[in-house]
Amino acid sequence: MKYEFSENMPRSRRRTLNTFAGALQSLLLQKSFDDITVRDICELSLLPKSTFYNYFDDKYDLLNFLFYYSRQAITGAYGDWDMYSLNKAAAVVSAILVDHRDELRRILELNPDGSTFQWVLLQFAIRAFDRIRIKFKTDSEDDFPPELQAKINAYKLLAVMEWIIRRTDIDLAETLRLLGQILSTENEPQDI
Repeated sequence: MKYEFSENMPRSRRRTLNTFAGALQSLLLQKSFDDITVRDICELSLLPKSTFYNYFDDKYDLLNFLFYYSRQAITGAYGDWDMYSLNKAAAVVSAILVDHRDELRRILELNPDGSTFQWVLLQFAIRAFDRIRIKFKTDSEDDFPPELQAKINAYKLLAVMEWIIRRTDIDLAETLRLLGQILSTENEPQDI
């Protein structure tokens, strides 16, 4: 992304970024990420391609921003991701999974395992788990290298999330229990 998303960002720039993210989110409910074009995004957002390329290098950059923006929306509502407990994060993510199950299921149907969307999501999750590992000193008791443990946890998280989304009999309490097992830590945050 060509601009850093921050609280100090001018309102017009934030509005443009949100418009592109919202357009991509809407399109993901209609077709696979691989079938979405920058032209589709610009037509839906009612903004020209030149504006898109002022903010993003390509649609993959926008997808990364959408994941980042989603994380910011969670942390903006509940405090700084690095400073509140991982159990709180599990509760927030659990509520999102249950409340938006139908939309998320549709996105997964359109973007199956092995798709670009799933790959970008996995890379985002790996980076998030690496941040969690560093911040909360959550190195595994196993003899896995830390970078490998971040990948293992990301795969586990995404597998559990997909399982929850695809099932209708999993309630909020069970969702929270499952995600809490992956995200929980006994350690306090460390200053970076």
